[in-house]
Amino acid sequence: MKTSPYKLHQQSLSVLKQSLNAKAFPEITLCHGSSTFLINQTVELMKAHWRNSHKLPVSKHNCKELSPSEFLPLIEQQSIFDDASLQVITQCEKQKKIASLLETLQENLPTSNRFLLSYYYPNKAPTKILNSFKKMGAIEVICPNPSPYEMRDFTKDLAKQHLLNLDQSAINLLLELVGNNLVSLDQELRRLSLVFAATKQINLKATDISPHLNMISESIAFKLRTLILDQKKSQAHCLLVDLLNRGESPLAILGILAKHCRNAINIQTAKQNSLASSVISQKYRLQNYLVNHYIKYVSRVNQHHFKAALHDCHEADKAIKTGSRNESLLLSNIIEGLC
Repeated sequence: MKTSPYKLHQQSLSVLKQSLNAKAFPEITLCHGSSTFLINQTVELMKAHWRNSHKLPVSKHNCKELSPSEFLPLIEQQSIFDDASLQVITQCEKQKKIASLLETLQENLPTSNRFLLSYYYPNKAPTKILNSFKKMGAIEVICPNPSPYEMRDFTKDLAKQHLLNLDQSAINLLLELVGNNLVSLDQELRRLSLVFAATKQINLKATDISPHLNMISESIAFKLRTLILDQKKSQAHCLLVDLLNRGESPLAILGILAKHCRNAINIQTAKQNSLASSVISQKYRLQNYLVNHYIKYVSRVNQHHFKAALHDCHEADKAIKTGSRNESLLLSNIIEGLC
């Protein structure tokens, strides 16, 4: 039976940790896969362990910028009086002469220094390169993106690293917001850890964490924006009330409204300058259908309203952060000016 991607990562990482716990820092370690997040996380783990256990220097190099002649001095200590170091070589996939570098490394084994190499690939691993590492006895940490059905387990494990204990509703909320973006997921968990880690609260629920999240799901953002573009004022107000009642962050909603104002101003100005829809789409990185929707919308609304609404967004941001005014009323007033 084929091992799932995240399970494969856990198994290979376990082998590495066993080696580290046995105080046998690997001569060569290779982190490779399609997840830059997991690659970087493994690299940081290794660097921290080297510094804490050996109290010795770490040197970092971009593989793309290394030639074989520059690589050789990294393999050995300059003299017997120098400390051994951990040589972190990143972005090996961008080095066209990686085979030559690995050959140089293999010819000079065993080394005084230790090597940690990262190799990103979006699809299948390059067999020839992996075989070269295996011949050198490298410890391999496989870092693929977790499959969609593994994201709940991955989120739970990542939360524990941040000293957070989440129940299923909280995990579902986070995944609804960030999808499979591991970097965004980690950022949200870091933010939550500042709030909850010290409390050691168990089984945090969606209602516990939602006021502290800075994000709102793309589907909800799309729905609110569409209602405003279609000038369906009453439905937009109802959606706002529903979002606030279920604990969505007022600042996240405000962010959607401010972005909408900027899009409207930019597209209205572009049309006044006779720019084609395709040019506007490329310039502001918006999909064509959305640009066309905005063009119809801005033709019915004076630009003064968008600028006034954007100013209201800035004022609302200060008021919400200081708690000086009612959040629902502030957001309702902005929607009123946009519809």
